[in-house]
Amino acid sequence: LSYPQERLWFQYLLEGPSGSFNYPVYYRIRGELDRTLLAEALDKFFRHHEIFRSRFTVEDGTPRFYLSDTLDLPMEFLDLSCDLQEQDEEKVQEVISSLSLKAFHLEKEIPFRVTLIRVSETYHLLMLNFHHIIMDGISIGYMDEQVRRAFQDLSSGLDEPLPALESTYTEQVLRQRTSFFEEKVDEHLSFWKGYLENSTPLVDLPMDARKKAAIPVNTASMIRYLPQELCDSLKVQGQHLGVSRFIIMLSTFYAFLYSYTGQKDLIAGCATSGRFDPMAEKVVGFFANTLPIRACPDETMSLEQFVIHVNASFRQARSRELPYQLIVKGANPDR
Repeated sequence: LSYPQERLWFQYLLEGPSGSFNYPVYYRIRGELDRTLLAEALDKFFRHHEIFRSRFTVEDGTPRFYLSDTLDLPMEFLDLSCDLQEQDEEKVQEVISSLSLKAFHLEKEIPFRVTLIRVSETYHLLMLNFHHIIMDGISIGYMDEQVRRAFQDLSSGLDEPLPALESTYTEQVLRQRTSFFEEKVDEHLSFWKGYLENSTPLVDLPMDARKKAAIPVNTASMIRYLPQELCDSLKVQGQHLGVSRFIIMLSTFYAFLYSYTGQKDLIAGCATSGRFDPMAEKVVGFFANTLPIRACPDETMSLEQFVIHVNASFRQARSRELPYQLIVKGANPDR
């Protein structure tokens, strides 16, 4: 497995099959739909990227993936037009949620599902559900772009090939495991040992109840939109300080934690693309990495000074990026 796949396999063993690491994507399709052309476009995309032929197994205690010779697109069609009305959004969401949370048994089945739901003659839902072990956010973007293009071509009577790939996921795994990191690991681990030395990873938030030992499965997302004027002012302030809006938001998060805990040593995990090799840029698969970013708030700092401090810490860590488990293994911080 690649390093990020190895992390998810550990979580899979720890938690058992669940929907926690599902990566669902769905599209609302309005108007008349040619189901055959849609299936052909999806099939074209899935065959173009070898990650979708992945099967997972364990050999002598070591998790591995292998590529099957063929791929049968697992596209299920559900006609719910008798049960659902177009305006019945609550029931539509219930169907989407149910499909999104259905667990994958990685040793027994392919790690993705495709479901086309007919709500009416002119309204369909295309539901694609992946286990995160084969898919990340950047890959979803490529899927969206390539499936749309293939569908448009096929609708016009064309059958143009998808863009040629510079590399494959298997090649990227081999590069991760061999030559690509050899010259970097020792030097970078030396940095991480110093960066995380004497850190206090536990954020001791005051809670009204003790944390439960069980891993929560039924999680939720909360979305809040910032006013346009605030977004604009953050952009201006970021340009003034020479930082991105992400760094400003991250600094705000640290300030929030500091205000509730009083801790002057905080670590937050920040997601990165994990595409260390330029040739991996267009490869579909799971690459995402997590970096522990350390910040040390001080009441003598202004907010602007703190943002600059967080930016410097982030840039330091990013310039020495390694797969997360190599950082943990090498630096061996308190857990």
